[in-house]
Amino acid sequence: MTDTGPGPRPELRWLPVDRCAVDERYQRSLNSDRSKALIERIAAGFRWSCFQAVLAVKDGERWLILDGQHRVEAARRRKIREVPAVVVTAGSIAEQAAAFVRANLDRVAVNAFALHHARLVAGEERAALIDRICREAGLSVPRYPIPADNLKPGQTLALGTISMLIGKLGEGGA
Repeated sequence: MTDTGPGPRPELRWLPVDRCAVDERYQRSLNSDRSKALIERIAAGFRWSCFQAVLAVKDGERWLILDGQHRVEAARRRKIREVPAVVVTAGSIAEQAAAFVRANLDRVAVNAFALHHARLVAGEERAALIDRICREAGLSVPRYPIPADNLKPGQTLALGTISMLIGKLGEGGA
């Protein structure tokens, strides 16, 4: 692949939600159960401090969302009129689809262990309960997945199991 440079500098804008759309030739459908659940979760807990700017391209009188359609739909359901966006130049459908691919591939998924520690700092009750149970049992949760044969004595990767035990048996039983 030839490096063509970063391309034209994007524009930062607030886009009217009622003029945002997606190109269904390369975008995912919002009709799956997973998409519907995600949209509802974003809408229910909507906070600007958690809302990332969407990636969009101008298409006549509307804006095509290249990345962020679930966030836009959640904003629409909350009756939010505008969303922040990074507006890029991607003239052809191929360029738009390529931007969609890159936006969805060029990221590192946050693992459950990093999320647990962030939830703990954020003061989430369930994370604090898991942490308390682990400490009382002399266990610690690493910040990233460690191969089982490299775990140190007292480390556990069993976040899901501990959470499930809390649900079934309560704090004392877990």
